[in-house]
Amino acid sequence: MPLEIRSTPTVRDPQWADAFESARNSPRAVLGWGWREKPVNAVADPRYDGPLEPLDASQLRDELRARAAAGEVGQLVLSGVHLTGQLDLLDVRLGHDLTFINVRFENPPAFVGLTGTSVHFDNCWIPSANFDGATLSRGLYVSASWIIGTIQTVRAELGELRISDCTWYDEHLDPECADRGIELSSARIAGRSRIEGCRSTGRIVANTTRFESGIDLVDLEVSCCRGPVCTTPRHAAIEMGGINAAYLYVALVFADGECRFPGARITESLVIQELSIERERYDPTSGYGIARELDEQLDAPCTLDLRESRVDGRAEFVDTIAPTIDLSRARVSSARFESVTVAGDRPSEGSLVATEVEVEKALVLTMTSVRGTLDLSQGRIGGDLQLSLDEHRSIGSLRLADAHIAGDIRISDARVQRGVDASAAAIAGAFDLTEFTTIGADDDGVALKLDEAVVGTLRLGDLGNVTGEVRLHRAEVGLLDARTPVNGRLASRQLTVEVLDGSIAEDVDHAREWLDAATVDARPKTGEFWIQPWVAIADAFERSGRDSGGRRLRFEATDRLYARRRWLFSRTVWRWVTKVTIGHGYYSQFAILWLVALWLGATLLTAVAAPMFTPTDHDVAVPTASTRTVTAVSTPVPEGYPAFFAPLYAVDVVLSPIGTGQAEAWRPSGPWWFDATLTLIKLMSWGLLGLFITGVSGLLGRR
Repeated sequence: MPLEIRSTPTVRDPQWADAFESARNSPRAVLGWGWREKPVNAVADPRYDGPLEPLDASQLRDELRARAAAGEVGQLVLSGVHLTGQLDLLDVRLGHDLTFINVRFENPPAFVGLTGTSVHFDNCWIPSANFDGATLSRGLYVSASWIIGTIQTVRAELGELRISDCTWYDEHLDPECADRGIELSSARIAGRSRIEGCRSTGRIVANTTRFESGIDLVDLEVSCCRGPVCTTPRHAAIEMGGINAAYLYVALVFADGECRFPGARITESLVIQELSIERERYDPTSGYGIARELDEQLDAPCTLDLRESRVDGRAEFVDTIAPTIDLSRARVSSARFESVTVAGDRPSEGSLVATEVEVEKALVLTMTSVRGTLDLSQGRIGGDLQLSLDEHRSIGSLRLADAHIAGDIRISDARVQRGVDASAAAIAGAFDLTEFTTIGADDDGVALKLDEAVVGTLRLGDLGNVTGEVRLHRAEVGLLDARTPVNGRLASRQLTVEVLDGSIAEDVDHAREWLDAATVDARPKTGEFWIQPWVAIADAFERSGRDSGGRRLRFEATDRLYARRRWLFSRTVWRWVTKVTIGHGYYSQFAILWLVALWLGATLLTAVAAPMFTPTDHDVAVPTASTRTVTAVSTPVPEGYPAFFAPLYAVDVVLSPIGTGQAEAWRPSGPWWFDATLTLIKLMSWGLLGLFITGVSGLLGRR
């Protein structure tokens, strides 16, 4: 039979006794405070001296030690007493459960090193309770109790841990912060651990604790500061660094301070649902409620900290509010964020930091908003990256620098205010800019930075949703999908494109229009022009077998580049000379046509002016003193002397190196303008020959 130690309290105040019994017999009520209403146990306010019979703690201690020495087993229940003195059960071994109901402890009980089955507190008033090093095979249970200090189980071994519907408070409203709450560091809990329905001005600390069956943190208000003029540096509201647990479930939790789980090891699942982390303080003038006032004098960090944590199963974050979320170097199987808001009151807050995160499967981010940066730099994602935001909400900036994403980047209704940085990223699937609602520019005017990135498919669309520059320096793109008309700005050096898609792949004129709009600098004063995207698109045309299209784009790009050269002669005279004669080196056959035209002109000129040509040999030109000078149309030349033939003479003028012999046999003897015209034709032909050779060798060199 269980042993019960009960007292019959003397009712000193019938009104108080009725209130006490009413509250005790109606254990559930709805009380409102802070950020929501939730059910809690209604108990008599322990600050008043209720109808409890005093009992000396030394008597209870002696009784328990005697029963322990006798080896008795069963259950011991202590009910309705005011325990005076100190209950010290240091290193006591009990063979039965120990239960306290409606007990007010005058001093903190000490259960250090206690060995037993279980300890229960129900509707008790407890200054503090120390279970350091204790071993309770069934567990520790605390319910509907009022606590000033700490429930401490450092290095304890428990079967279970259940703390529910408790309130931590300071009956003197001490303005200074004090250590209070739940301390579970380095403990080992074999069964289920659950902390539920508590209001606490203290901390929940469980560093390096092993929760073999997982832990639930449900329906809590946790704060580490209470005073209106608190000057003590704040700690984390929840700190569970380095824990090992089968699962971690956090739901309906309000935390005034950081929630830290760095280095956590979770074997099954991590679920955080309806967690709100805010920087607030308690206001004693409003009872035990929370006043939503910023304490500007306290620069308290408010972060959901999961750095270097490892979750072998899924990780879910649902309806969570936090100034900052840090998942740096975390490793999870899959991760899903749904209706998550990241926004703080300080400029340094408002970011979701997941640098070097490793996600084996997909990462799904359904965010309400991210005021700062969504940072996945150097992350490794084995599946798709999915990002969507609530309507009319936005992200400050998106960082994917040096990230490796095995799937697609899928965007839905995302607004980015200060640019997307995906430098050196490796994206095996598709990256679709058309799915962004808008992408604003950073301080350097860059909206999208893909320098040195490798992208399987890049869909730029018409860049109408991009308000800044798109940089693709040394980027490698498998398939580029772009469309006209375009309103954006493209800048790249050493861009590589394998395949084209969209309207720019249909026709070279569409590609020219798209590039012309995308690569002309929106700042005309600088005269800057990015030629490299033209070259990359031309390479893609030629790679697909459309050499003429690639050559056309190269010609158009070079012409635009020359038009923006610094020197007036270069951008006017020289540009037009190279353009019309050799097509800037891409249409060297133009020079052949010009040479043919010069040859025809020289032929016509020399044919009409044949009477002006005389033999270069004087003996042939003036055979005797009595005869006239021989010309090309007068007295026939002696046999064996080459006759004048205008087309061949024109060849000697236009193509001097060929040498048909006409220029050596005949010379013009007309007026000066005739000689000057032939000289000009010869100089022009030499220039065309030089440009032709330069164009051919230059084109071959580039290709």
